[in-house]
Amino acid sequence: MSQSDFNRGFSDFGPGDEVVAPERTSLLAVGSLIVSILSLVACCVPGVGVLGVVMGVAALPGISRSRGRVGGKGMAITGIVIGLIAALLSLFLWLGGSMGWSQAASRFDGAFDPDPAVTRAMMARSFTNAFTDEDHALFLAEVESEWGAFRSVDRSLISALGRYFGEGQSLQVIANAPPSYQSRMWPMPADFDNGRTFVIAIMVQGQNTPDGFPAFENIGVVSRDGSRIIWLIDPVTTPTTPTTPTTPAPPPADAPADPGDDDGG
Repeated sequence: MSQSDFNRGFSDFGPGDEVVAPERTSLLAVGSLIVSILSLVACCVPGVGVLGVVMGVAALPGISRSRGRVGGKGMAITGIVIGLIAALLSLFLWLGGSMGWSQAASRFDGAFDPDPAVTRAMMARSFTNAFTDEDHALFLAEVESEWGAFRSVDRSLISALGRYFGEGQSLQVIANAPPSYQSRMWPMPADFDNGRTFVIAIMVQGQNTPDGFPAFENIGVVSRDGSRIIWLIDPVTTPTTPTTPTTPAPPPADAPADPGDDDGG
């Protein structure tokens, strides 16, 4: 090849032409799409959708400046849209869950009201008379001797979840509760003057109080050493399942008279 042929080959390119490298996809765009889809599936996990949005927004400037060398703009935009939807769903779920948790937690305060009538209003119909006023006073006195005065049940859902993980070992004592209690226990983290523990309610399935909350069969507090539960109603001396009064069977209809017993004249 002569020098003139070599120069002629390069003369085909204009002064502004560039050799464009093969296109590659932005890793941020791919990550945004993946994270946003995962956040939509697990929208109960807060913050994941926001992460997908941030990754998608961060990917767009780099894609625009690449002059076609980096692709994935569609992925980034899709990731942003899905991430926003997941973040909104997560927000609504957590707001609704937090409000419901706070209302449910406030129900437990009645168990420690000095007026036993307030506690009875929380109980199922079959158990409103399962404890006397004296039983209620003794329950409060024993709890106070262990933990001091009752303050409140934890109203924050996020804080309560942290306490389930951090202090949940004290709930091992529920394995010693009556078998009929096992599937109906509702432990709630609570604060007392002298420490923190769990208040445990036994729910009665299918029964609600007039204000629409589940009715309770029994209420207890985990002791300081974690070895026992202080119950309002002693499950040893009181049936642990509601008793339904039985209706006596109707008397049998009169049997027809035996024809042989008729004199007939």
